[in-house]
Amino acid sequence: MGLSLTSKEVKRALEHPELQGKKPFGRGRYSLVFDNADAVLKLTVDRGAVDLQAYLENACQSLHTLPKIRRVVGEIGECAGQPLWLLEVERLDKLVAGTPQRKQALRLKKIQHGINGKAIAESYFRVAELTCRHMSVSSEIDEQWSNTFRLLADYAAGKHHLGCDFHPGNFLTRPATGELVLNDPFEDRTH
Repeated sequence: MGLSLTSKEVKRALEHPELQGKKPFGRGRYSLVFDNADAVLKLTVDRGAVDLQAYLENACQSLHTLPKIRRVVGEIGECAGQPLWLLEVERLDKLVAGTPQRKQALRLKKIQHGINGKAIAESYFRVAELTCRHMSVSSEIDEQWSNTFRLLADYAAGKHHLGCDFHPGNFLTRPATGELVLNDPFEDRTH
């Protein structure tokens, strides 16, 4: 179930004070993204982003490789029986062809080669962690990504409804630093 601007539920959610008068400039399968000065507002049915953030906070982990949720505005409606969440997330930029970040994203994407795309997320990220560790033991960047994949696998443990959403389109960059960030690493198969 994707989000449609023409659905009654989404139209009702767009009446929320923080979304009034804003037009989406981006979208994902389960989300709409709105400009909000130096951040973005993300309207989503994907509870995973909220749960992942809480998991990382409880694990006392701050990863530079995942987007920072500045605040969870909260559940502001419902769409097809699923809660609609509004989040304020740091602003990230799309990758630019030929940049070191794009090359790194494509290199990390190669980890996926040979892994069953239907695998549950835990298995997928465990394999990604091990593959990344063996790609280059001396690289600090590979170590960061290996740790990211380990934490994502730990988070996904036992959550068989989570699939992987690991593709080049989900890699973005942090404007201030140029760091590569993996956005929305999971796909909730209950939608």
